[in-house]
Amino acid sequence: MSCLTETTSNKYIKFLDTNGTCVINPSEYISIYLGLSKRTTTSHAKKIAKVMYNASMKKEDGVTIFYLLNLIYNKKGDNHVTCLSFTKTEDEKGSLEFFDPNGELVVTTKKKKGYTPDDNLMNIFKEIENEMTKTYGISTTKTELLRGSGSLNNEGTGNCNTITLFYISLRSENKFSDFEDKFTISYLTMKKIKKLNKTITMKEMMK
Repeated sequence: MSCLTETTSNKYIKFLDTNGTCVINPSEYISIYLGLSKRTTTSHAKKIAKVMYNASMKKEDGVTIFYLLNLIYNKKGDNHVTCLSFTKTEDEKGSLEFFDPNGELVVTTKKKKGYTPDDNLMNIFKEIENEMTKTYGISTTKTELLRGSGSLNNEGTGNCNTITLFYISLRSENKFSDFEDKFTISYLTMKKIKKLNKTITMKEMMK
C-alpha cells in the first residue's frame, strides 16, 4: 500500500492537470504478476497507445503525456504504480519513456530467467512502441529510465506513488537527464520522501 491515500494522489494529479501537466490515471488495474498472453499484452498496449496518442493530439507538439500504470503485483493484491510518458514532435516522431520506482526491469534473457511482472511490463512497453508505428504512423524511440539502477523504493513499503508523482512533476518541465541525480537511493531518503508527501498533500509543485 502507498503511504499516500488514493484520494490524496488523485487530488495531486488534478492539481498537476490544472497546471498544464496531462496525467492519465486509468481506473483499470493490470494483474501484472500473471503470465500475460500475447493477445492480452497487445490488448493492453492498444488501449494505452490510443489514449496517449489522442491526448497528445489535443496538445502542442513537444508536450509530454503521462500515463500511470496501476498494477496488481502479487496474489495478495498488493498494488504498484509505474509510469509511461509519450512526447510527440512535429515531424511525426515521438519518444516513449518508462519509469519504475523499483528500478531496472529484471527481464528474461537467453542467460537468465527474469521476473514475470517485469517481463510483462517490458512486453507491453514494446507493443506500445509497435502500435504507435503501425496504427498512428509515429516513429518512436523508447527508453527505460533507471536502467542499471536498483530499487528506489527502499524506505519502508508503499512509496511508489510518491516517487512516481515526483518524477512526473519534474519531468513535465525538464528532460530526465536534467534531474536524474535526484533519483538515487542516497537522495530519496525517508526524510525526503516525507517532505515530498507533505508537498503533495499541500498541492504544491515539487522540486
